Amino acid sequence: MRARAPRRSNRRPMSRTRVAAVVALTALMAAAAPVAAHADDADTTKPVVGDAVFAPVKGVATFALSQVEASPKKAYVEIQQKDDAGKWKKQAGQWFFDTNDFSFVVDTDALADGPATQLKVSTWDQAGNQSGKTFPVVIDRTKPVATLVAPISGGPVSDATLDLQVDATDDEGLNRITANLYQAGKLVKSTSSSAGSALAGSHVASVALPDGEYSIKFNASDLAGNIAQTGTFAIEIDTTAPTVTLKDAVPAKGVFATAPSFKLSDAGVGQVDHVLINGVERDLTDDKWSDLNTGAYTPKQGVNTIIAVDTAGNQSAPVEFAFDSVAPKAVVKSGVTPVDGVYNQTPSFKLSDSGVGKVDFVEVNGVVRDLSDSTWSDLNAGAYTPKQGVNTIVVVDTAGNRSTTTFTFAVVAEAPAAQ
Repeated sequence: MRARAPRRSNRRPMSRTRVAAVVALTALMAAAAPVAAHADDADTTKPVVGDAVFAPVKGVATFALSQVEASPKKAYVEIQQKDDAGKWKKQAGQWFFDTNDFSFVVDTDALADGPATQLKVSTWDQAGNQSGKTFPVVIDRTKPVATLVAPISGGPVSDATLDLQVDATDDEGLNRITANLYQAGKLVKSTSSSAGSALAGSHVASVALPDGEYSIKFNASDLAGNIAQTGTFAIEIDTTAPTVTLKDAVPAKGVFATAPSFKLSDAGVGQVDHVLINGVERDLTDDKWSDLNTGAYTPKQGVNTIIAVDTAGNQSAPVEFAFDSVAPKAVVKSGVTPVDGVYNQTPSFKLSDSGVGKVDFVEVNGVVRDLSDSTWSDLNAGAYTPKQGVNTIVVVDTAGNRSTTTFTFAVVAEAPAAQ
């Protein structure tokens, strides 16, 4: 076979100018083409979800969350509870787009009260970086318990300053403890204090009040907004002392020979409870008015003190009176001796009173002879003239007590002169 002669090409060789143009165009295209980003310049920073602490909740609750991210894309917030197997199970959730703030609203009443509960946040940026975080949540529908510690008695009480103390407890944390005072259904004073999230706390207050009947209403609230059952306690404030009024006229000399009678009364909120007679208590039926009458008590010889006490413990001003039931005496002085019981000379008498009273006057056969009030006095011969026969001496003291002494007087006739 004959060798085939090489075929001549009709393409003309590229000129130097054309080669230079092609090289230049290639270089221009290479310069215009985008340069691939270096791997070190890629966005690999994950979104940073901020910390948050939530108080116990109930009902419809809003959970406010936020993150730090230059290019947020989307986030999903869900509330979870553990099931019986101990696994977290979504109960509700919500998507958020192109934002760093997530306000997740959920009705917690639709959830069980008791199982462990948490919020779970999953978030992505525009580069696809993803991060997540969980937050514990406490669902609390249990009311706190509030107890009134002071006052312990509904009174009436005699102190115008009322000391209040309410103790409260809550398993998840207390918010405030409150004690309010009402009169005739109208609020007259409100007191409360913060419990600072404590599981147990006390509220203490002192309130100045005028006399009257009041109602204390007390309770406590917890961090979830549960309010304890409101307690009610009635109390009376009575600072008005009762009074003791003498029913009888005061004797002229100021000393009573019989027990006087008294009217006891209380114009305050309370009532007359008892009376103190020389410090000894005599109980009475609680009432606005009462009596301490003659025959109902026995006074002592001397100064007696009567004090009325009301149901609040207020004491009246003491009322004092002098009592004397001991009669004075008239005793014949020595120097004159009767013959067969008959005096033929005027006898003299020593007058005395051993009681708290004093000898006031003496009656000689019904004729009053005034004396200087004194424990001791005299009725001497020459100061009076006895009558023939029976004479009566009555000694009366300043209390009106009297004693009677009689004697027989006869003048002995002189014998006729001898003739």
